[in-house]
Amino acid sequence: MDFDVVIVGGGPAGLSAAYRASQLGCKVAIFEKSKEIGYPIHTSGGSWTDELQKLNVPEEYIHPIKIGEFLSSNSKATFEYKTSPSCILNVRRYYQYLAEKTSLAGSEIFVNTNVIEPLVNDNFIRGVIVRINRKYYDIRSKVVVDASGFNSVIARKVNLLSKFKTYGIGAEYELIAPSWNQEKVCFILNSKIAPAGYGWFFPCGNFRVRVGLAIIHPLSKASPIECLDSFLSSNNEIINCLKPISKIEFHQGLIPNDGVLPKAVFNGLLVVGDAAGQISAIVGEGIRFALDIGDIAGRVAAKAVLNKNYSENYLMEYEKKWRKKYELKFKIAYEINKHLRNYTDNDWDEKVEILSHLSPDLLVDFLKGNFTTKFFLKAIKQHPKLVSSNVFKVIKRMLRINIKI
Repeated sequence: MDFDVVIVGGGPAGLSAAYRASQLGCKVAIFEKSKEIGYPIHTSGGSWTDELQKLNVPEEYIHPIKIGEFLSSNSKATFEYKTSPSCILNVRRYYQYLAEKTSLAGSEIFVNTNVIEPLVNDNFIRGVIVRINRKYYDIRSKVVVDASGFNSVIARKVNLLSKFKTYGIGAEYELIAPSWNQEKVCFILNSKIAPAGYGWFFPCGNFRVRVGLAIIHPLSKASPIECLDSFLSSNNEIINCLKPISKIEFHQGLIPNDGVLPKAVFNGLLVVGDAAGQISAIVGEGIRFALDIGDIAGRVAAKAVLNKNYSENYLMEYEKKWRKKYELKFKIAYEINKHLRNYTDNDWDEKVEILSHLSPDLLVDFLKGNFTTKFFLKAIKQHPKLVSSNVFKVIKRMLRINIKI
């Protein structure tokens, strides 16, 4: 089989890239290893309402959130909003919607298909080898987009990545919990519950709540599944707020925690999404970036096909565009994460207490990574002690903002 563009992975980055390339006239194939698009679920779906609206995500897939709570061992910070700055995405339904949209644009989608390795000739990727029902096929293409997530199937084969040394392992149950406030999310910052990590309560509509833990390896070797089961069976006050509960789904996933790849292009190849480390490590957020950067990849791939130029130099347009828009945000988030993941329970108690004095809008800017001079001036006015913390000193240094703290 021959295609203009082959997409490895049917997640948000791959589907977004495929849709755009198809719209621009390319013959596109998507190869997804799972048996269906959108399942199994590897993400909790937390995101920002305005950002998803800009990306034309239909409102029917967005569950609005108006209350945010942070709980450490001995401190609590609660934030309430008149509108819904954050949201929980209906991951399965939205990914299926994207797949339908992409298929109608002309892409061919292959599920239950394993991409084994790239086809390489004269130092150019010319396609991929796939396995379907125990049979192997050579799939020829002009451009390959590696959107295979944590596995980074193609990027690893051409040495753009060896392996992720630090990564988060997440485990989550979707529960029926009618007593939980469907407008409230909660983050758990407690090493006894989630060593070298954090926990979350994300309501997603119809009395459903996603409760999960993520643990950063190798900082901790604890099993997130065992920690989560222990937490849910405890008499912790927050767990009692859930009861009665029924477990109806289990989700798990891996997320890279090493920062962005030094290079995300090769001759005939673009790397996008988790495969390229394109996430905000403050709260492990990646969906909105995957959708937007996937679109950039699809545009550049289509342009390369039109101009019959698939060289690394030509594909550098993709690198320049996504890095200009997001690289600094990713790098700052990564540096913040390196501080947060070493916090003790005493550290979290102190920081949550400081957070409790911030305005709700400033908290949103921090979590979204909207770091500007205006943000710093507002933070200094509201809480000088927070701005003097190591985390804010890192942000200030990376932005090269000349503000006295």
